[in-house]
Amino acid sequence: MSEGATVTTVKIGEIVPGANPRKTINQKTYGELRDNIGKLGILVPLIVRPDVRGYELVAGSRRFKAATELGLENIPVLVRKFTDDQVREVQLIENAQREDLDPIDEAQAYHELLKLPGYDVDQVAAKVGKSKSYVYQRLSLINLVPPAKVALEKGEILLGHARLLATLQPEDQKAALKDGCHDFRWDGKKHRKIAAPVSALEGWVEDHVLRELTKTCFDIADPTLIDGAGPCSDCPKRSGFTPELF
Repeated sequence: MSEGATVTTVKIGEIVPGANPRKTINQKTYGELRDNIGKLGILVPLIVRPDVRGYELVAGSRRFKAATELGLENIPVLVRKFTDDQVREVQLIENAQREDLDPIDEAQAYHELLKLPGYDVDQVAAKVGKSKSYVYQRLSLINLVPPAKVALEKGEILLGHARLLATLQPEDQKAALKDGCHDFRWDGKKHRKIAAPVSALEGWVEDHVLRELTKTCFDIADPTLIDGAGPCSDCPKRSGFTPELF
């Protein structure tokens, strides 16, 4: 147990919900959690900190929501004095470690952690128990245009589509989302739009976006190609500079 922390039981009315960085909740897994709490009660204490109104909820928002809906009067909590920065850190790490976390929420959690003092990608990866490459790939989803984020959240495209889209410029993302991510299948009554194989999107990108440097008609090592930009071979935006993503 952390130094200065105590486990106790408090009335649910004494707990005030705090800010929660998690934006979406998987209704299926939440329903299973709620059913389990209804049968067995809360087995893992919520994390709270003292507040002038009683206790502020730090971690355990789904358990708190389920307990409220089930009408529980008393719940177990772990009480600890946190600073505001520590609260933010605990919430982000706790959410980022969930197995059912939406990929966009996960990417945002990693992005927010990188804003905290002392955090870099190596530190984030260590805290959430993921590889550095995994964290980089999730972080790339921050670059998705809003329509692509919505499509991923709704299941209209797969994570593989999203990862590839995130490597493109915004206008190319929009075009690829419109023309390269879907197929149409006849169900006997009408054509239904379905997610195309990721390989189909790869082919679309190959045909409509990619420019292979080895096939250019100019010298990619020429430092005078564009004033102030330097040679293509040293461009930080080419994929060779971000091997963790590819």
